Amino acid sequence: MREVGWILDVYVSKKHAVIWVKLESERAVRLTDSYRPDFYVALKDGSESGNIAETLSLHPSVYKVEVEEKYTSILERMKSKVIHVFTYAV
Repeated sequence: MREVGWILDVYVSKKHAVIWVKLESERAVRLTDSYRPDFYVALKDGSESGNIAETLSLHPSVYKVEVEEKYTSILERMKSKVIHVFTYAV
């Protein structure tokens, strides 16, 4: 089933992302999904990604660390190595 609605509110509550949506039928619906924060760390040229990734992975709030290649700016024409850090929800 497909419905049209408007987002009323979005927030994170412990380990879940919560979205409140008001449907055309005037009914408000609360949607939830699991939430695990993640972020990227851009490296300086010449930095050893393996050493930094290993050090970050030792932090108790870090679930997983991966070295990836991404565009670090919309102005960049080449991808750079970055570290993708996945954390536990608090």
